[in-house]
Amino acid sequence: MVLTDTGAKLSKSLIRDGRTPPPPGTHDWMLDIATWPGDVVSFNIERARFSRSRCLQSHDMGKD
Repeated sequence: MVLTDTGAKLSKSLIRDGRTPPPPGTHDWMLDIATWPGDVVSFNIERARFSRSRCLQSHDMGKD
């Protein structure tokens, strides 16, 4: 399972099999790491950014 930049959860196998469309915010590298255009360091930075934004979204949802 992968989280998109919108916080949507997706199943890589269902999308790859064509059984469900990718949600908005899905990037090719989220489904296939080999398509990442940068190096390992930049990948880890981007992955951490998505994880952090997802944590912040979850935290903000509980404020009401």
